[in-house]
Amino acid sequence: MTIKSGIPLALLCIALACAYSTGQSQDQSVQRKDVPPKVLEAFQTSYPRAAIKGYSKEIVHDTVSYEIESVEGKIRRDITYRADGSLVVIEESIPFVDLPEPVRSAIAKGYPKAKVNQCEKIIEGSTTQFEVQLASGKEKLEVVYNADGAVVRKEKK
Repeated sequence: MTIKSGIPLALLCIALACAYSTGQSQDQSVQRKDVPPKVLEAFQTSYPRAAIKGYSKEIVHDTVSYEIESVEGKIRRDITYRADGSLVVIEESIPFVDLPEPVRSAIAKGYPKAKVNQCEKIIEGSTTQFEVQLASGKEKLEVVYNADGAVVRKEKK
């Protein structure tokens, strides 16, 4: 391949990468001053005792949302809002014992030798799911369950 024939190929690859990335989530750390007042008000109303650890702006399919990372006691929360202050999703750390019994049973049955590293309750609209980070030997997994213990999604890390 010559340099002249390689340039169009390189440009095509760059164009495809850009086109692909526009549909993906783009996260960017921001300062408090960059977060819309309605988002801050919604958070403070719902979590007046929480300490804010950080802010980020997310763009997914041309939709802008803001995530607030917070801690309240031993509970870590990442809460995502639309710019108008409406809630999108709550991701909240929970201890293993607070997982619904069907989820704990599914983990014990499906991954009897795995170590549970982290558990989160994810609330999006009327749907509640449970994300569990597991480690078994050198393999690390993220498994999402519904409240009945059915696997919603599984991903190797």
